[in-house]
Amino acid sequence: NSVFDDYPQDAIPNKYVLTAHVPSAAEIHALRARIEQAGVQVLDIASRNSDGQELAFIDASGVIWHILERADALPADGPISLDRITLLCRDLAAARAFYENKIGYRVETETESQVVYMIDGRTQLALCAVADARIDFDLPDQSAIWNAHTGMIALSYPTFAEMNAQYETLLNRGVLFNEKPAHFQWDFDASYFCDPDHNIWELYAIPPNIEDRMLPQNEKG
Repeated sequence: NSVFDDYPQDAIPNKYVLTAHVPSAAEIHALRARIEQAGVQVLDIASRNSDGQELAFIDASGVIWHILERADALPADGPISLDRITLLCRDLAAARAFYENKIGYRVETETESQVVYMIDGRTQLALCAVADARIDFDLPDQSAIWNAHTGMIALSYPTFAEMNAQYETLLNRGVLFNEKPAHFQWDFDASYFCDPDHNIWELYAIPPNIEDRMLPQNEKG
């Protein structure tokens, strides 16, 4: 079995919150108008400002998006830049132990219900207790969908050797992988593991000459 076969998929995934920023409240209002016109579900944000300075909605895959105002953000007339990935956790202490002791992330900020790590100097990874997220975003009970895999976070490496080195490092820290790094038909190597809340992570490496190597295969097809 692959890691994708181990968990059910017949549920609405609300285990991810993707946070992005736009530079003005006017752009948040414009985005709200566009998504409401498209029939996208807008969420009530409890205990927050009601003057339109932020927006939360659920996309077609069931993932929560949280849009906030920040003066130095890029304009929203193009693709919205992703600033933070938040994973909702049933047991925040267990999730923290996994990401700090086994993955090696260092805490940037923390509160009683949330901890934030900086992944690569641009994008943050946050862990949030699901009970608090349910209040913030007025979410239904998530217990029925918790064992579903609702998405995957992928980490790329320039070479197979670097990916394999990362695999060995995490394995030695006690991370349980689905299998050793394996070569797939589309000419890349990958390996997968899950965190305590069944979120899937992928380590992968693609050869630099992938286009040249794929061309003969495409011509044969």
